[in-house]
Amino acid sequence: MKRLLICILFMASMTACSPAAFGKPNCSSGGELCITLRAEEPILYGKPVNVSITVISEKDLSELTVQLVAMPQSIVVLEPKSEELGKVIKREQNWVNWIVDTKSDQPVIITRQIELSEIEGVLSVDAQAFSKNMLAQETISIYMTHEGGKVYYSGTSIPYTPGPMPTMNESQLATARAWPTDTPYPTLTTAEPKVPPTPTMLIVITTQAPYPEILGTAEPPPTQKAYP
Repeated sequence: MKRLLICILFMASMTACSPAAFGKPNCSSGGELCITLRAEEPILYGKPVNVSITVISEKDLSELTVQLVAMPQSIVVLEPKSEELGKVIKREQNWVNWIVDTKSDQPVIITRQIELSEIEGVLSVDAQAFSKNMLAQETISIYMTHEGGKVYYSGTSIPYTPGPMPTMNESQLATARAWPTDTPYPTLTTAEPKVPPTPTMLIVITTQAPYPEILGTAEPPPTQKAYP
């Protein structure tokens, strides 16, 4: 019985170490790739937050893309303080993309700091690991106030009371309550097409001038002499 219990515990520990059990909601559809995202607490107002991404795969994978995105866009993902796994291929103020190679059942861990400045409210941090045919993703929320921040992981609700809805003054209320009066539709009139006037043809008849007269007397033709 004792030996059977040991075997059961051993099999349970092996299952817990497999990618499919590495947080099922954070794994790919086939369970061959999983990711976890963690934020280090306590979180102080206006101070950077340490976040870590852990990626584990069932088999060796090459050129796997890992992405970290923080929202709103005013958040800054800081540069690493030491050498990190993976190669940065793209980055903007609030997100970074890496390329990593994984070995079977060997976690790849990337750690960065995000600078929240003086932001209050709900912040979102998302991590993804993906290739052409698989995707693993996890999103966490940080509810930040002047007293500090609280981390809420996937599947947990954020128990906070929203602030009062914005109110309108009397003039704005009067405008909102006013019902527009009916406006008559414009009357369509059909204009008669204008026919351009028929051009008139001007015919000019000219009289031919008389031929010039030949002045002077014509000489008679010479008389022929009779042959002898």
